[in-house]
Amino acid sequence: VNKVGTHELVKVLTMSSSYAGSDPVVVWSGREVWRMEGSDASTLSRPYLVSRYGTRSPHSVVRFGASALYLDSSRQVRVLHDPRTAISRTYVDDKPKGIPDARLPHVPAALFQDRYYLAITPLADTNNTQILIFDTRTNGWFSDSTSSTARFQRLFATVEGEREKLFFFSTN
Repeated sequence: VNKVGTHELVKVLTMSSSYAGSDPVVVWSGREVWRMEGSDASTLSRPYLVSRYGTRSPHSVVRFGASALYLDSSRQVRVLHDPRTAISRTYVDDKPKGIPDARLPHVPAALFQDRYYLAITPLADTNNTQILIFDTRTNGWFSDSTSSTARFQRLFATVEGEREKLFFFSTN
């Protein structure tokens, strides 16, 4: 089991660095987020605490420039470089707070055309049938979408040639 201190890791990402040298590695546990950087085993073995808000939803973590967006362990959407600010608080926080505990590990997300798509399981449901959309350009919740038939298992954004594409993988 991979751990930082006593915390089991749930997600690992390399982040782009604006400094000369190697890119940092950011690791999420269920309780905290840590950063490791350096060019040798000694410096990479020293984690630095980035945030006291970890995640129980590893598939919700997506790269956002030199930072990341994610659903934290208290069911708030956060921007990694500003962990004090929960961008979902007071706007849509009632929806992620309703996700059943057993569904938290299955919350997927994707960043596509400056929008963060987060598929969630509504309260008293057993599948991800709702998608919350945050517009990073306007810093606002763009919309939310509910499907009575689709069960969103994974979201995936990619570029094919000149075209950006967003895929929704469903169990239907």
